[in-house]
Amino acid sequence: MKDQLKTKQVLIQELASLKQKIAELEQSESVRKRDEETLRESEERFTQMAEQAREMIWEVNDEGLYTYVSRGCELITGYNPDEIVEKRYFYDLHPEEGRESFKKAAFEVFERKERFHELLNAVLTKDGREVWVSTNGIPILDSQGNLLATAVPTTTSPTANGRRRYCKRVRRDIDCLQNIRQKPFGS
Repeated sequence: MKDQLKTKQVLIQELASLKQKIAELEQSESVRKRDEETLRESEERFTQMAEQAREMIWEVNDEGLYTYVSRGCELITGYNPDEIVEKRYFYDLHPEEGRESFKKAAFEVFERKERFHELLNAVLTKDGREVWVSTNGIPILDSQGNLLATAVPTTTSPTANGRRRYCKRVRRDIDCLQNIRQKPFGS
């Protein structure tokens, strides 16, 4: 009888311990669900802000492959994010002339894990136009300091685009003047 009483007490203690563990798991699950909801709301707010910005917010991995692109991409490049994410590298949008030097310079900055600010560079749009953008970037590092990605907001640069149009106009005017100068007077 004494053994039965002891066994009963052990079972009661085990049951109480199991009830405590179940309560802890339920509380932990509740906290996890609350954290997931908070994260989902935060991601939703970020997405809404990114979509409202007239910027192309993007992220590339350490190889330069796009891992995220906001809807602003369509305004600047004409590409839908689905046409770029996990399919193109950042340098694919750079004009062919100068692409390799642009790529090399960008990877040097990535390797040094440096920020960059107001980098003016050309981008080829889906329809083949060249637009100038102003780009800022920050490295995203893991806890050991390894580069995971680079996050970048990009916006069209009216100053750079205006400068480019002005230079084209000046070149056209110079060509015109040279043609006039080369023609004999009165012909």
